[in-house]
Amino acid sequence: MTDDASEQSQASMQSSEASSADVLAALTALRQDVGRLADDVACFAQCQRGAAATAISGAIDDAKDQVSKAASGIENLASDLEAGARTRIRGKPLTSVFFAAFIGYALRGLEGSRRSH
Repeated sequence: MTDDASEQSQASMQSSEASSADVLAALTALRQDVGRLADDVACFAQCQRGAAATAISGAIDDAKDQVSKAASGIENLASDLEAGARTRIRGKPLTSVFFAAFIGYALRGLEGSRRSH
């Protein structure tokens, strides 16, 4: 019986050594997997930052273009209004003088009513 117990003890030790080696191998593999996962997550985050930066840059460029087009449109409208006013003034100079005098008188009246209150 001592031989049987001794053999079982040796088998048990070999089995525990084998399972310890298996556990260590599994832990090593798990560490490597976690390391690869961390690298993948870092790469993903970097790609997302790059995509976000590109999107923001594109949005800023679009906004600049829209502001530029709006400013150009306003300049064109102001030029058209100025040209139209010049044409009307040249066509009817006396009416333009009376109109300007009326506007000046009206503005003076508004200013005077503000001072009295």
